[in-house]
Amino acid sequence: MKKINKKIAAICLSACVAGMAALSAGCEQEDGAVSYLAIDVNPSLSLTLDRNNKVMSVLAENEDASVLLYEEELEGMELDDALDRIASLSVELGYFNENNCTVNVTVAGKANEGKLMRRVRTAFEANAKDIDVEVASEGTFSLERKYTAAKAEYSSSASVKGMDLAKFRLVLDAQRLDPTLSLTAAAEMNERELISVIEAGAVTLEPYVTELYQVSMMAAERAYNDAKGQLLDTVWLVPYLNDAMASLVGQGKYDINYGLVYNLYTASSRSVAQAVDAIEYGKRLAEQTPVSTDTVDRIAKALSMTEEEREAFFNAVSDEDGIVTIAAVEDWLNVYFKNLTKEEREAALKAKEEIMQEIQAIAKKCDEETAQEYKVAIAKLKSDLTAGIPESMLTKLETYLNELKEIADRLQTAVEEKEPLPAAHAAIETLNRRAEEILATMREALTAEDLASVEENIKSLEGRLAYLEDEFNLTKMRVEREIKQKLADLKEARRGGQEAE
Repeated sequence: MKKINKKIAAICLSACVAGMAALSAGCEQEDGAVSYLAIDVNPSLSLTLDRNNKVMSVLAENEDASVLLYEEELEGMELDDALDRIASLSVELGYFNENNCTVNVTVAGKANEGKLMRRVRTAFEANAKDIDVEVASEGTFSLERKYTAAKAEYSSSASVKGMDLAKFRLVLDAQRLDPTLSLTAAAEMNERELISVIEAGAVTLEPYVTELYQVSMMAAERAYNDAKGQLLDTVWLVPYLNDAMASLVGQGKYDINYGLVYNLYTASSRSVAQAVDAIEYGKRLAEQTPVSTDTVDRIAKALSMTEEEREAFFNAVSDEDGIVTIAAVEDWLNVYFKNLTKEEREAALKAKEEIMQEIQAIAKKCDEETAQEYKVAIAKLKSDLTAGIPESMLTKLETYLNELKEIADRLQTAVEEKEPLPAAHAAIETLNRRAEEILATMREALTAEDLASVEENIKSLEGRLAYLEDEFNLTKMRVEREIKQKLADLKEARRGGQEAE
């Protein structure tokens, strides 16, 4: 993952030995991102920087950040120019104001934390002249809540226990951009490796890409690949079905039904993908899980709110229907805690811990419900592996069936260890790779006549395949158009709101 190019450079000696011949030696130059800077105003976003502090990638970490970054191009900017633009937009759109004047900064990699914090302060002070700017590095409430939960969940993992908050923030970004990364695997990576994962993933995302957009597009792509796969898989099965009939009269040509094996792998990949979709959908639902009035009251009591303050809190976190979600509460708490003075934060430590436990209990329950759906999907996958396969074929397919069962077993183990998604994404990659290998074997094993017949059948499906591709592209354009319009409207509404004031 490291993007390090070793170059041979001539090293000139100092003036005291100027008369000596120049010697050449190996000198390591670093290309790509070497530092990481996350900025939380709410919006929350992160930048990766090269060794000259040029912005290599930008990642929006919540919807507010997607609004702020919409139609902005920060990649390639010098850091100070990018910070000035972020600060300017934060003020212009009303995110940064007299009631929300603390910027949380997380730094990792080669950059000097103190220097970057000063540069962030300078940018915000220049754009918010009438506001006393505070810059802190404690991390947001929601980040700390997840960090504390991860430490408790993986108490037996030295790599997870050894993470500080900054590295944990890196790990979360890397996992979002490389869904095959488990928490433990990411924790074992060094900061430079994680930064490289983030840079590589973030540069492929458009600024308008929100988590909702990613989930929507993933579902659309799955539907397209499923429909396309089911058509093509059947075509590759036909010559082996015909051969099975010929075998009844002693005229069979193939010892192994590779068409069936291929279908087993592709169908298994689709089954795991459907389980992934269920988990992703469950995660989205979990963020929107309604929080009870009792929970709101307990948070208000922990923070010693007056009745008037409690009502203002409820109004701030509830939607037009009076529904309060986990996401809304955590957004509010992120802003609330980071804007406390140092003394106020120390005094509120007990209340903060109580509230974290309250929200974590809700989040854990949602995770358990989602995991149960996943377990059912994987159990069905295992039962489907041998369903419909004639007894006579089981022995010949034993090697492949054992491999598929091992993959399913790993998926079951992963969900018990609370890491189903990385394992599922890794399984999909493995299944697809093996399917491609088996497809290559079929192309070599089939007779010229059978292969020509398959290719002719695929050609006859061109119209249907083109239709499916067109439908997918139309869906993609529609989702993209809708998310862009939403972000544009939100950005314009915030500008309008500030002008009205």
